[in-house]
Amino acid sequence: MDHSKCMFSTGIDESLTAGQGKLDEMGFWEIPCEKCKKEMEEKLSKKETNPEEDDMGTRAQFFIGNPCDVEKRKWLGCVAWDGYPDGDLNSLKDCTDEQSFIETLSSIMENRSDFCDPNKHDFPFPWLDDVFLTDCTYAFYDGKVIFNSFHNKPVEMKAYMNMSDEELDLIKDVLPRNIKASRNIGKEKGPDSIMIISATNYHLRGCDEQQ
Repeated sequence: MDHSKCMFSTGIDESLTAGQGKLDEMGFWEIPCEKCKKEMEEKLSKKETNPEEDDMGTRAQFFIGNPCDVEKRKWLGCVAWDGYPDGDLNSLKDCTDEQSFIETLSSIMENRSDFCDPNKHDFPFPWLDDVFLTDCTYAFYDGKVIFNSFHNKPVEMKAYMNMSDEELDLIKDVLPRNIKASRNIGKEKGPDSIMIISATNYHLRGCDEQQ
């Protein structure tokens, strides 16, 4: 099963459901997926434990080289949610060379179903002409891991993690808006952020949309 195509809903018994194909009137999928259901239940449980966190749906992208250097950069992939640097991506900050960055990222992605692998997918997000509309960008160049959020100035990831709100204000919105995304034209679009659809909303829309 291609887990990047799994979708989510709520069953008539108010349980989370995950899978592919048609969604029946009880909120259950034609092809159920217990793996994605379990992963999402864990994420939702984390949200309930840490209500101030807002990482779900936060997209991230990864590069070797400066992402602004379209000719020389190497795109390593994207993730569809939990892209902030204080989650499982935090270990990237300790990488000291390109190889350790690639290996650490690969290790993290082994446990995630939302990874867009460039060997299999095209760029997953809709902003093909402005790559920095992606929430978070991680790249290894100049001998360190560089991080930026949206169009904000890229800074060393370790430094970013310790910046105050006042310091963050000083690096806002400095990157160009015409840097194109990396493409693997002809390959299937990679997994993007998911949407949890409640059974109530489903019934309001009616079954015809799922036929």
